[in-house]
Amino acid sequence: MQLQKTKDGLEEYAEFAHLPRRQFTDFALVHKEIEDETDRLTGETKQISAIPIHLSIYSPNVVINLTLIDLPGLTRVAVEGQPESIVQEIENMVRTYVQKLYAALVMEYETMRRVHKTSAKSAAISKPSGRLLHLSIYF
Repeated sequence: MQLQKTKDGLEEYAEFAHLPRRQFTDFALVHKEIEDETDRLTGETKQISAIPIHLSIYSPNVVINLTLIDLPGLTRVAVEGQPESIVQEIENMVRTYVQKLYAALVMEYETMRRVHKTSAKSAAISKPSGRLLHLSIYF
């Protein structure tokens, strides 16, 4: 997701790369399109897809232009409907983003509690250079 600052007074809107030139001003429809596109990519299962959904939001309320990547949460056990390989698939996907030069991890509070319990596994995912910027947000 890219947050893009626009001039004051302009209406907020969103665009998806897979729907060029279509602007969404109703963010309930943005939420529905994310769900629909996820279902198209994963077949309405509890699978994951490495194919990103590119969303840009344009708003005068954005402080700075920013790119965010929403990754699936690390898991230790596959749930019903998921292959046993899901644990490794998610870890590999997260690793591809974390290994980039300026990656930051932002985790919700419950995830942070689980990560602290499995810190050895989390450390194995960190950047080889050891230069991982880790942001913790507590709710």
